Amino acid sequence: MSANDVDARSRAQVTPSAGSPAAPSQTESAGLSEAEAARRLAQYGENALAEPHVGVLERLAQFFWGPIPWMIEIAAAEKPSPAARSPGLVRAING
Repeated sequence: MSANDVDARSRAQVTPSAGSPAAPSQTESAGLSEAEAARRLAQYGENALAEPHVGVLERLAQFFWGPIPWMIEIAAAEKPSPAARSPGLVRAING
């Protein structure tokens, strides 16, 4: 069996049946008729993906939600302020 025979057999198995919606019609270059296009539009709806609206504040909040932003926020909260590192302020507070 040659490679061409194997290729021809695999193509024969993949070819869609005549009743299948994916099967090419005799007038493939003409496209769908107006009636068929209207029927499919009514049955399936428009060929579009719905994009949910995301507000500016929600989009900004998403940058601060997750494990990495939480680690940065914790590290920033644990870092002592510059005033706490000042020796003069420490002496003034401790007496």
